[in-house]
Amino acid sequence: MNFLVSGSNGDIAISVINIISKEFPNSKIIATDSKRPKKIFKNVKYLLFPHCRKKSYFQSLKQLIKQYKINLFIPTVAEEIIFLSDKKDDTLSKKILINDREIVNTFSNKLKTSNWFKVNKFPWLKTTKIQDCNSNDLPVVIKPNFGSGSKQIYYCRSKGSLEHLKALLSNDFISQKMLNVNSKEYTISILKIQGKSKYCIMERELFGGISFQIKAIKNRTLDAFTVKVTNLLPAFCFVNIQAKIHHNKVFCFEINPRLSSSILMRSLIGFKDLTQLIKYKLYNQIDLEFKINYKAVVNRRFDCFLIN
Repeated sequence: MNFLVSGSNGDIAISVINIISKEFPNSKIIATDSKRPKKIFKNVKYLLFPHCRKKSYFQSLKQLIKQYKINLFIPTVAEEIIFLSDKKDDTLSKKILINDREIVNTFSNKLKTSNWFKVNKFPWLKTTKIQDCNSNDLPVVIKPNFGSGSKQIYYCRSKGSLEHLKALLSNDFISQKMLNVNSKEYTISILKIQGKSKYCIMERELFGGISFQIKAIKNRTLDAFTVKVTNLLPAFCFVNIQAKIHHNKVFCFEINPRLSSSILMRSLIGFKDLTQLIKYKLYNQIDLEFKINYKAVVNRRFDCFLIN
């Protein structure tokens, strides 16, 4: 099988290539990036490729898929995924691992994500455009409406800081009610294929905006929340939820409608969502009977390893 993975310099793509190399060892992998690719894996062909904002991007993508006889294209860059979800190309769509347009459109946007939870009667964090935020909303987290990770995130507790940030930042930023910054943070991966679903709840610790340690846990409050969310999602989807528990209620502050940076870490504890997604897309196989190791802790360094 021939795979194409984009954003090859990023941590998500590196994890994806790692998983493909181990789970599908006889495959050929083409990896692209809009910046000079770092040649990390010897078994991968790396290519410099146009950014999705370039006019040449989509035609170049179709030519690349044809030239290398790609069976499955796995995009890992959020902006690229948004772009591709808006494209209507039936032939190409069969070869791309991506959520449907509504899922991508809703959960790539933090304002829409917050409203989705409000409409569906979940506890929700007040989220507004930064210019609509006032001192009564404090404390708040200020961050971009699009994107994930900890880049350009500001913790705002005073009126003076709020006014300064409103003058400094564009309306592409949002304010979101701040929960206790010291409380535990959870990442929840949900996989749904033809209406069948599986999820994994993980407690995580962050460094530089990404998970550097995770462990799978069982928690009734988070279970109930996850089941309710899963039931509202379409028959095929894969998402990653970031959440905290506050006063025994689950509050989601972000959903990634794509593969996430913890994909390799959770694969190591038995939640092999990417492997199953590939088998479904290529062979129409469905096997969600994952055996999750609840005793293991995964730490990220340059790679990932298990601590029992």
